[in-house]
Amino acid sequence: EDPLEQARQALRNLEAVLKASGATLKHVVKVTLYLHDLERRKEFHQAWMEFFPVDPPARIAVGVADANAAPGGKAHYALDVIALAP
Repeated sequence: EDPLEQARQALRNLEAVLKASGATLKHVVKVTLYLHDLERRKEFHQAWMEFFPVDPPARIAVGVADANAAPGGKAHYALDVIALAP
C-alpha cells in the first residue's frame, strides 16, 4: 500500500511493457497519470525522477474517483502512456 513503492512498480511495469515491444523509457513522449488522491503526486514525482532523471516526457495528472481497475483494488495510480515506436 506504500504510494512511493506503487509508483516505482507502475514505472517498472511500464519499462517491462516497453521492453517487450523493443522500446525503452526514452521512447515515452507523454504520460497521463490518474490518481484518486492528488496528494499522492509527491510520491509519484519522486519515483518519476528516478526513472526519468533527464529530459522527462510530458506528464499530466488527473484526479479521478477511483484509479483502480478492479473493485477493491488498492492502486494509487493508473497510467496512460504514449511512446514512439523505435
